[in-house]
Amino acid sequence: MFDKTGPSWGKSGIEQYFILNWDFSSTEPPDQQRSRLVTDFLNLNIIPLKFFKIPETLPDHRSGYRLPTTEEIDVILRPFRSEELRCADKDQRLKDDTQMEEWIETEIFGEEVDWALLDNEEMFNFGPGPDSWSRLYDILPELAGPLLLQPQDASDGERIIKRVPEPSDDILKNIYPLFKRDLAIAKEEDPELWLHDRDSVIESTGMPLQKVSTSTYIIIADKEAFRTSRLLVLYLDGFRRIIRQGRIDEELDDIGSIVGLWMETNDLLEYATLSERYRVDGDLGRKLYQLDEVLADL
Repeated sequence: MFDKTGPSWGKSGIEQYFILNWDFSSTEPPDQQRSRLVTDFLNLNIIPLKFFKIPETLPDHRSGYRLPTTEEIDVILRPFRSEELRCADKDQRLKDDTQMEEWIETEIFGEEVDWALLDNEEMFNFGPGPDSWSRLYDILPELAGPLLLQPQDASDGERIIKRVPEPSDDILKNIYPLFKRDLAIAKEEDPELWLHDRDSVIESTGMPLQKVSTSTYIIIADKEAFRTSRLLVLYLDGFRRIIRQGRIDEELDDIGSIVGLWMETNDLLEYATLSERYRVDGDLGRKLYQLDEVLADL
């Protein structure tokens, strides 16, 4: 018989955050306190490594991680996440419609299918609207990532993860020389393009910076996807802001190739276009590319 017990309570990052920050003495209604803590969790840039699933062979990386008490499970955790979200009913998956079956080969998700494939219409059909997909973070804030764990040591010795790498971080410092080189080559090869369409140049030369800024990606079957058979792919930074987006060209890609592209190379779809905020003049783009500093060195 299919095991519907689901993961142990307290195993996910948001559940650890709940039990470590819950105030039982607060007069704030529990639903409001949970909602506030979800928002706080999503806005954390510095995240303790203990909030992530770490192999049991590295117990020192889970310092501070603890199992919840029975009271914490009943009062804090169970009302937030239904049993249906904590486990998957395989019989229900047989009822997926034909289009979803054409899109999805569940084997590509492996053991992660229960959380990676959000196909419960009652829970995840958020209706129309270009940003309605973002409501899923209220239900599964862990999806904000990051998918790649790059631990750092905090000043107090605790191991941490940053949702969004800053330009001063070592990982970005190693990329900037390559970015400067590629940008110089692009300017020399097509000065007119740089003069009149800098965004298209940055879209290609700045790809390594955009990749390292990508915390997670989401493939969305929205109304347009069902109309055109072209799923929407969003690449997002750690604060859920879109870096690049585009619709899958079914002649070139499918869900399997998108997943494989990220898992094997951390690459983004080349035909996914830059969002406005990550363009040359966007507030996030100016910070990421540091063009004033880069161009001064060219």
